[in-house]
Amino acid sequence: MLKVKKKKRHILRIILLVLVFCIVVFGAVVFSDLLFGREDTQASEPEIIVVTVSGKSIELHEDKQVSFSELKSYLDTLKQAGDPFAVALINDTEKPADHLVYNSIVDLLAEYDIICEKMPEPASYDEVYAATYDEQGV
Repeated sequence: MLKVKKKKRHILRIILLVLVFCIVVFGAVVFSDLLFGREDTQASEPEIIVVTVSGKSIELHEDKQVSFSELKSYLDTLKQAGDPFAVALINDTEKPADHLVYNSIVDLLAEYDIICEKMPEPASYDEVYAATYDEQGV
């Protein structure tokens, strides 16, 4: 009977120590969050600019058709404001981009230290408008 009481006391001490340890760790985490707080990460996130080239037309954010000069002034405004931005340059697959327009946009983006791969000049008309296997009718 004496051994059973000692065993219960030993288990009770272990449970109390674990409980105190958990409270201390949880309190330390809460205290560090209150003391140091989290910095505003929203301010450093860059704006993502989507530029789609479809044939000879340029679309900004997939809904606004712009000219080359309007795109340049839009990027200049963002750079002068000091806002960080990233550019997604998309070649429309339904109406492939004209390689001259696409490459001029790549050159424009290079002025803002955004490096994109230039589009090679197509060898023939058939190569530009060739249907892939999954686009052909069955």
